[in-house]
Parts: sequence; structure tokens; C-alpha cells
Amino acid sequence: MRKIIYIFSILIFTNIGAIIAQNDVKKYDKWVTYYPSNVDLPFSKSELNKLEEVYDQNLKDQILDRPIRIKDIKDILRNRVYIYQENIKDLSDIGLLSEVALFEIYNKKIIRPVFDINNFNPLLYNFNFFSKLKQTYRVDNTNYLIVIKPRELQ
Repeated sequence: MRKIIYIFSILIFTNIGAIIAQNDVKKYDKWVTYYPSNVDLPFSKSELNKLEEVYDQNLKDQILDRPIRIKDIKDILRNRVYIYQENIKDLSDIGLLSEVALFEIYNKKIIRPVFDINNFNPLLYNFNFFSKLKQTYRVDNTNYLIVIKPRELQ
């Protein structure tokens, strides 16, 4: 009799666990990235130049042949990186751009460029583009701030 109760209780508890696990799946529906409509437009010449600078010979394999990566890169370049000039005098508590490692995995010839607000390539840097938090960096010896917004999730 004890064996029957023991086996019966195991069956009940394992089924309850399975039911709870199936219901929890609905919580993770919100982990879908929202892409603004501008990611559906083709790459601009400037964007392609930035990609070529970083990915070199690996551009096609690593980005252009992967539709989701294309959307991610377009979202980064078009929607998530902002540069502005801050009027606060003391910005010393904000991390420096020079402290961010370069992203040299695909192009070992990359050298740290002199900052140019009009031609800044965020892909050159090993920023954590998939962080859930906003990131801010200060361009050395300036009051320019680079802000990287987190991805928007639906």
C-alpha cells in the first residue's frame, strides 16, 4: 500500500511540475526584440564602410549572410548610439572611451581612431551592445558623451 501511495505521489508532483513549467513559458514571450521600421531600409554607404572597417574579409559570413545580425547592426547604428555634448563641468565619474577595448576579432589591423563626431564608428569598440542597461562613456579630454541605449524588447 505504501508503494502505491509513493508512486502515486511521485506521478502527481511530476505532473504538477510539468504544468507549472508550461505556464511559465508565457513569461518569456516578452524577450522578443523590437526593431524600429528604419532597420528595414538597406545599409547606407557610410554604414557599409563602418562594417567593412570592422569585419574586413569576414563581413559577408558574419553579418551580410545573417538577417538577424543585419537587423541588430542597423539598430545599433541607427537607433541606439547617441553622442552629445554635456555642459556639466565634472564628468570624471563617467568611464572613458579610451578604456573600452577595440573589437579586433575580425580585423587585427584596427587602430584606435581619433574621435570625430561625424565619423564615429561604435562597432570599432567592444561595447556591450546587448546589455539591459544604458551605458555612457566620455570621450577623453572632452565633454562629449556616448550613450548606448539597451535593446527595446516587446
